[in-house]
Amino acid sequence: MYNNKKILAIIPARGSSKGIPKKNIKPLNGKPLIHYTIDNLKSSKIIDDIVLTTESEEIKNNCKSKEIIIHNRPESLSDDATPLDPVIFDVCEKYNNYDYIITFQPTSPLIKLKTIEKAIKNFIESGKDSFMSLREETHLYWKEENGKIIADFEKRVNRQFLPKKYVETGAIIGVKKDYFLTNNTRININSCDFVITGEQESTDIDTYADWVNVESLLNQKNIAINVIGNNKTGLGHIYRQLHIALNLNTKPTFFTKKGNNLAKKIINENFYEIIEYDNEEYLIKFLKEKNIKIIINDILDTSKKYIDSLKENELKVINFEDLGEGKNYADFTINELYEFTDDKENILNGHKYIILRDDIINQEKKKITKDVKNITISCGGTDPNNLTCIYLQSLENINYNGNINIILGPGYSHKKKLENITKGKQNIKILENISNMGEVIQNADIMLTSNGRTIYEITCIGVPTISISQNEQEMHHTFSNFSGCIKNLGLVNFIDKTKLEEEIKNLIFNYDERKVINKKMLSYNLENGINKFLDILNKL
Repeated sequence: MYNNKKILAIIPARGSSKGIPKKNIKPLNGKPLIHYTIDNLKSSKIIDDIVLTTESEEIKNNCKSKEIIIHNRPESLSDDATPLDPVIFDVCEKYNNYDYIITFQPTSPLIKLKTIEKAIKNFIESGKDSFMSLREETHLYWKEENGKIIADFEKRVNRQFLPKKYVETGAIIGVKKDYFLTNNTRININSCDFVITGEQESTDIDTYADWVNVESLLNQKNIAINVIGNNKTGLGHIYRQLHIALNLNTKPTFFTKKGNNLAKKIINENFYEIIEYDNEEYLIKFLKEKNIKIIINDILDTSKKYIDSLKENELKVINFEDLGEGKNYADFTINELYEFTDDKENILNGHKYIILRDDIINQEKKKITKDVKNITISCGGTDPNNLTCIYLQSLENINYNGNINIILGPGYSHKKKLENITKGKQNIKILENISNMGEVIQNADIMLTSNGRTIYEITCIGVPTISISQNEQEMHHTFSNFSGCIKNLGLVNFIDKTKLEEEIKNLIFNYDERKVINKKMLSYNLENGINKFLDILNKL
C-alpha cells in the first residue's frame, strides 16, 4: 500500500512459449526465470498482493512454494493471438478490491526493485490513469513509405543532437483499476506517466541470444577499485588499476580517500566515476549503496581491522602492493613488485603477476645497436626527488651529446629547475601526456629511471637500464636487484654521483654488456599478468 492505495501486481505467464520452450520456468543462472520477478515483487514494501495468471500446470507447480495468488487462466485467453488486456481484465474481475493494477512481464528479470517502487510511487502521485516503462532509442531512423525506404530524419547529426525517441519495453504497465474496468485498456495515451529504464533493466528475453546476454549480465559482479595517487605515492597505483578496469567486463566504480587529488583528476580524465571518502566507515557505506561485491585495494599497506570490516559486509577483497597486516586476511594479495617468498596461499608475490599495458606487451622488442644515440629519462608520475635533473646533470658531466628524451608525469613539480638546465639545448626533448610509452621505450638505447613499475615495462621491451629508488617503498621492489638485468644504485638519499656517472659511461661504451642485458631482460615472461589477475578475479 502507498498513500492509502492498495496495489495489485499481476504476472502473466503462458506455458506455450515457442521461441524458447518452457521459457518462464527455464533455469536462468540456476533459478527459474519467473522466480526473478516473483522474488523482486515479494521484497516490495508497497505492493499488497501478487497474482500469477497462467494456464500451465507446470508453471503453477513451479511457483506454489512462492506463496502468491495463482489464478487459473482460461484456455481461451492462452493462445498466441490473445493480447494482454483481456488476460489482465480476467484477473481484475475476480480480484477487484485494489486501487492500482500493475502488470509485470517475467521476461524482464533485470529490472531493479528500487526502479519498480519509485515508478509506482511517481505514478500514484501524478494522478494519471496509466503508466508504462520506456527505453530511450534515439537513432537515425529510416522508414518504409510507398514501398521505398526513406530517411525518417531531417538532417544527419550525432546522436546526442537528435530529438529523443523512446520505445515501450513492456516490462511494467500500470493502471488505475477503475479506469481499466471502465475502458478495457491499461493505457490512456492522454493521461500516462512514464519510467525510463536503462539498457540493462530494459532487457527482454525473447530469443536464446537474449538469454545468453542476460545470463552474462547476471554473472557480472559490481566491482569497486579503491586507489591511492598523490605526489608522495606516485601514480603507478592509478595506472595499474586503470589498465585492470580496461580489461574488466563491467564498469567499476573508483574510490579514493580525500587528498588524493591526482587520483581523482586522472580517473575522471579516463571517464570513470570516482567517489571520495573521508574514512573507512564512509567507504563501506558507499560500497553498500553501490551493491559492490568485490573490492580491489591499491592503497599500499592495509590493517586487519579494515579488511575485517569489508569481509563482515560480505565483500570479496583483492589487495595490491600490500605489506601491512591486512594482506593476510584479503582473499588474495598480489604483491607483484615484491619478490618475497610467502607460504600463504592467498599471497601471490613476484614479477610473474606484473600487469602491463597492451602497448607495452605488443611493442616490438629492442634490438641492441653498437652506438648509443638515444637516452630516455623516465622517473615516474611525480618524481618527488627530481631524479630527472640528477640524471640530466650526470649526462652533462660525462659530456654525453646524443639525444635525450625526458618523460614527465602529470605530477612533476620541478619544471622551473628543469627549464633552467635544458634551456637552449637542442638535443633534449621533453615529452608529456604520451600515449605511446612502449614506442618511446623501444626507441631508447638506454633508460634512466626510478625503481617503480616502469622497470617492468622496460624489461618487457629489453632496454638496458639504470635505476634509483625514490623512497623506502621502492627499495622493497627487489626485481631490479635479483633479476641481473637492471643496474640499481639504491636509495636517492645515498646516491654516489660519481658511481652513477661511471655506470652510465659503462653502459654507453660497453656494447657487449648491453647485448647480455637485453637477452636477460627478454628471458623474463612479463606478458601474462593481466590474464593471471582475471583468473584470480573469476575465482571469487
